[in-house]
Amino acid sequence: MMNVNLDYKDFISGFNPFSPDLNWVHGSFEAVLILLGVASVAAIRFSRISTRLRNTITDNKRVGDALLESESLYRSILNASPDDITITDIEGNIKMVSPAGVAMFGYEQQDEFLGHNIVDYISPEDRDRFLSYVKGLFSGVGEYRALRSDGSTFDIETNGQFIRNAEGLPTSMVYVIRDITERKQAGHSCRVAMGEMISAIAHQWRQPLATLGMIVQRTHAMGTMQKLTEDSMDEFKTSAMRQIRYMSDTIDEFRNFPHPGKHKELFSPLSCINDAVCLFGSQLINNCITVDFQCQGFEERLVNGSPKEFKQVILNLLGNARDAILESRSANGKPEEGFIRVLMSINAGNYLTIDISDNGCGIAPEIAQRILEPYFTTKEENGGTGLGLYMSRMIVEEGLGGRFRQISSSEGATFRIELLLEKPS
Repeated sequence: MMNVNLDYKDFISGFNPFSPDLNWVHGSFEAVLILLGVASVAAIRFSRISTRLRNTITDNKRVGDALLESESLYRSILNASPDDITITDIEGNIKMVSPAGVAMFGYEQQDEFLGHNIVDYISPEDRDRFLSYVKGLFSGVGEYRALRSDGSTFDIETNGQFIRNAEGLPTSMVYVIRDITERKQAGHSCRVAMGEMISAIAHQWRQPLATLGMIVQRTHAMGTMQKLTEDSMDEFKTSAMRQIRYMSDTIDEFRNFPHPGKHKELFSPLSCINDAVCLFGSQLINNCITVDFQCQGFEERLVNGSPKEFKQVILNLLGNARDAILESRSANGKPEEGFIRVLMSINAGNYLTIDISDNGCGIAPEIAQRILEPYFTTKEENGGTGLGLYMSRMIVEEGLGGRFRQISSSEGATFRIELLLEKPS
């Protein structure tokens, strides 16, 4: 074996790279170069792989952050939405219900919905229609009756869409469900209020229209008998115009009735009662009914409120008294002469008490407790609406701040109105 234990300087000074004696060096040098090349390539590849790995980690972090942000947004929308957001599979089996939906349907946990089909929460009478809506690919917005956890029903509005995969195939369904119970009730209340308004106007107009009819008939009869004079024509004009003005005022009153800021003023209840009797006079005279006033000394007594509304109350009571007297005559042949008594007094607390009585058929004990309820009437055959006494009570108690009630009497019926008097200035 060659001795390679050379002095470093000798080796350098006598070094011939092409010497045959250095073949082992050539071999080792080439090996080193190869190893260096391999290492360099490996280092480059490692650097590239490391760079790619870092980029992949960065991209994954970005994707992860985006997913977290998207999920946070998704959860925020679900939690903040006042409407229910429900997601089901393609068969309608529930996968998720938002917190608003959990509360809307009367449950405590979302888990209570899992394992159920969305159709289970639709009222039975609407299920076929709901399924038709789903099969029709959610055309438009649907309204249905839904079921709460306690079995009660409520109105919902539903809008649905398919959730599709990358190939465009439907994989799930999302429903946005809104509770529209209050909206439905508001619409119903509006229609009821409109009906009440029309019924009330009809009720208020029935009496002056009847009076106008009597005035026309009496005038025609006088003309037929050639007793129509200039004075009677003036009376006809005055009486007719009084009824027409009252009907016009009634329209104005009902038009302004919903407004809380209705004009109030000091007025004399006795003066209003006199006006109402004048408006009703023809019907009273033609039916042999007299009005007895026991109100001396009350001309200057004033209350605060709407005189037109108070006049409506008196007209309602006069109309009811007339009907009771005529009903008693029809059933018993009496009284031959009817009377309506108006009695005024002042009770403790500075309240003006007005009692309006008649000698008609009276009020049966079994209906006395319901006589002031809305839509309760004993006059269905004659077109009674059951609003007259109810409206009278509402006007007196809410509009005038007084009290209105029916009290017992030995004959006929008596209604009592109590109004707070204004203290003299």
